[in-house]
Amino acid sequence: MSRKTGRLLALCYALALAVWLLAVGAGALQTLYYRHNGLGASRSLGLEEFELLSIKNYENEDDPGGTWFVSTDSDPQMIWEGEAYLNRVVLKIRHQKPGNGVELYYRLDGQDQFSEKQVVYAKETPEGWYSFDLRGKKVSGLRLDPDSLGGIPTEFEGVELNASWPWWQRLIPTGGEALLLLGLPLGLAALLRQIAQWQGREE
Repeated sequence: MSRKTGRLLALCYALALAVWLLAVGAGALQTLYYRHNGLGASRSLGLEEFELLSIKNYENEDDPGGTWFVSTDSDPQMIWEGEAYLNRVVLKIRHQKPGNGVELYYRLDGQDQFSEKQVVYAKETPEGWYSFDLRGKKVSGLRLDPDSLGGIPTEFEGVELNASWPWWQRLIPTGGEALLLLGLPLGLAALLRQIAQWQGREE
């Protein structure tokens, strides 16, 4: 690789980094705006605030004071109707036996159905709960799927909207964002070099 090509690549990656930092900053400002008007506030939801599908109450004799439910088929759903601006949602549940496929679906303004294209997969927290990173989305409803097996007794401790999130984690791109940050500068550099060749300025 020539020195000129190396400088071009460095410039393109520096530009991509600058755009990324601007996008993170814009997201932080948007979060502050929605917190100010109430849509971005932290909030805890109880089980009674959800419409439950394929889920029924479960009496756990070993924990009579807890809130338990059991899924009755492989597609249990917890549906919340409400408007909120969300960065992070935490589903505080503990499965009595291994569950699988914990997911969150969200609806945007103007939508009346949940879509397979608008799904966030869970990441397990150190406490053993399930965290969903929405990266700043204004939603009109949520659907939480606590498992995909059926017959799973589950202890429910709550759902936290806009759960606390260390500020520096906003700087860490998702898998798709990381691929864009790595690939777009390469494509831009190749395009600029090709344009230079067409114009007869390439050495």
